[in-house]
Amino acid sequence: MVIQEKLICKSCSTTVRKDTKTGYCASCFHLNTDNIKSEYNSARWKSGVSKKHHWSFRGAILSDQEIDYFNSQTQCGICDCDFTESKKCLDHCHETGVYRGALCVQCNAALGKLGDNLDLVIARLQAYKANMKW
Repeated sequence: MVIQEKLICKSCSTTVRKDTKTGYCASCFHLNTDNIKSEYNSARWKSGVSKKHHWSFRGAILSDQEIDYFNSQTQCGICDCDFTESKKCLDHCHETGVYRGALCVQCNAALGKLGDNLDLVIARLQAYKANMKW
């Protein structure tokens, strides 16, 4: 005979199904859906589970070591601004999914607009600068 574990709703203390993800009974969940989902998703984001899924859905393939390295970064890899001043973004190659580094929003957007062929972009920027009249 298998004894099933009983879980108690965090809100009303009634018995809930064992496989509940949030820890709330159906009634309490539906009465307070927005706050519960926000709390649940926030916890998953902080633990790294949702981040890894979020990045893999967008084509970035990261190992656990790369995620730890990304989380430890405090400055943008291009402009050296602190991530306390700007949001941290994960930069990756859109063709291969390889992680390249942590960038601020502005640098990540600039790279996104310039494209992934950075050698070509740098060469064209240098040629443009050489031909500038000021």
